Amino acid sequence: MDLRNSALLTETGHFVSENWSHLNELLQGFDPGLELHWIPTDKRMTDEKYPYRIIHRPPATSSMAPYIVMYCRETDSPQEVFAKIIAGDNWKTNVQAQLDARITAQRLFERKKQLDEMAEAADLAHFLLVRGGNYTTIRHPKTNELVKFDSHRFRMR
Repeated sequence: MDLRNSALLTETGHFVSENWSHLNELLQGFDPGLELHWIPTDKRMTDEKYPYRIIHRPPATSSMAPYIVMYCRETDSPQEVFAKIIAGDNWKTNVQAQLDARITAQRLFERKKQLDEMAEAADLAHFLLVRGGNYTTIRHPKTNELVKFDSHRFRMR
C-alpha cells in the first residue's frame, strides 16, 4: 500500500499530506532558516489559492525580518517545490542546474521514505525480539492482514 500521499494530523487539528511534512523536514536540513507553513482554511482570504508558504527566518544576529520565499498550491509537487528552492540558491539560472536540482530533490524524497520505512522495520524487529509470550500477532505492512507468530517467531497459519 502506497501511503506517500496519506494525510498527517497537524497540531491545529487539520490534515496535511505526508509529502508536505517531508518537505518541511528537508527544508530544515537544507537551511535551518527555512520553514514550511500551512495556512488553515479559516485563516485564508476567500480568493487565496495558496495554502502553503515557505518562510525564511534570518539568524537572530541579522537585522533582516522574516520574509516569504514562495507560495505553493495544494496541487504542486513537494519535490518540484524543493527543486525550485535548491535551484534558486544559484545566482544564475542554469538549465543543467535546474535538472540536477530536480533529480536531487526526487532522490532526497525517496531516501527520506526509505529511512522512514527502515525505522518502522527496526521498531517492529525490536518489538518482536523483546516481546515475550507464546505468540504475537501483528499486521503485515504491505497486505494489512493479521499475521500470527509463535514463540520462536515462525509464522503460524
